[in-house]
Amino acid sequence: MKNLTHMTVESRDEALIYMTECTLATVCDLAGRARPPKGELQRQIAIAQTGMDALRGFVTAGRYCGAGRVQEIVDAGISVQVCAGKFAVGRNGV
Repeated sequence: MKNLTHMTVESRDEALIYMTECTLATVCDLAGRARPPKGELQRQIAIAQTGMDALRGFVTAGRYCGAGRVQEIVDAGISVQVCAGKFAVGRNGV
């Protein structure tokens, strides 16, 4: 599958994958900050998890979906919360 960008999305499924990928990028950025905006990190994690839950069934492990962060979470079988914890800087998880 091609790498998804705003210029290459051609279906509803791809749009959901792309929007979830973008939200995951925001989660990674916020989680990597020493002091993320109060409440915003958890809000973005919840939004991204909603997207991941909706993708269950048509994004499968080992079959690239066009979005690296989405695929990484699917392949690892983890939640967005766990993924965000990997980026936490100087904190005990997220």
